[in-house]
Amino acid sequence: MASPGIRPGLARLSHLLLLLGNPERKFRAVHIVGTNGKGSTAATLASILRESGCRTALYTSP
Repeated sequence: MASPGIRPGLARLSHLLLLLGNPERKFRAVHIVGTNGKGSTAATLASILRESGCRTALYTSP
């Protein structure tokens, strides 16, 4: 039984993003997943991209 005040779905968020000019489409990201080697793969890729002139940010979580 759903709460009358909660409307599930993405329609409102999609409308907001449209009003903002769809900034999520300009955001380029690489998401590395897997069991082993994620940290070293991410660090290597970030280094390659920086050397190629790209701006990078690297976030890792234990």
